[in-house]
Amino acid sequence: MISIKIWGLSDSYVKTSLRQSKQKWPEGSYRKFGHTLVVKTVGMEAVTGIKDPRKKKRLSYDGRFLIWLGHLYN
Repeated sequence: MISIKIWGLSDSYVKTSLRQSKQKWPEGSYRKFGHTLVVKTVGMEAVTGIKDPRKKKRLSYDGRFLIWLGHLYN
């Protein structure tokens, strides 16, 4: 799943999250097509509490280091 790679999570995160805590997922934020699970950005943001990493600024300063936040994917 691409969303898992974008958020940097393990392969089973989404399936486990849906099985154990379906109430965390906003209505319409996921759908299953046969064996394929499709999730929206809104759902991933709601469940992980992390905004879409692709939308971060390129440079970030955490008080100690200047961090380069390049694109994860093209």
